[in-house]
Amino acid sequence: MEKVIIITGGGRGIGRALSLHFAARGWAVCIVDLNRASAAEVEALVRRYSPSSRALIADIRDEKRIKALMETIAERYGHIDALVNNAGVTDKEHGGSWTFPSNCGSPSCLPI
Repeated sequence: MEKVIIITGGGRGIGRALSLHFAARGWAVCIVDLNRASAAEVEALVRRYSPSSRALIADIRDEKRIKALMETIAERYGHIDALVNNAGVTDKEHGGSWTFPSNCGSPSCLPI
């Protein structure tokens, strides 16, 4: 059975590298990103190794969208083996530091 991983922020930087890493090892990668162009570019690269991988567009701050996304992934693959919460939100009011929303996208609030 193919292993399935969700990588938030999978369209750029570390998320892109992780997406390629897991795809090259045969995992189905769910590339979750807000930027459609970045996600599509990574999807094209990843699918060379893992044809069942998919890019999914979502804002991790939108709890309803994340829940719907999780349902879509569960329906498509039947299971989830790993989750990398790589996406961050720039908090410009506090000097551009990175914050990670705790109300959505984490195993503590979404059953996987």
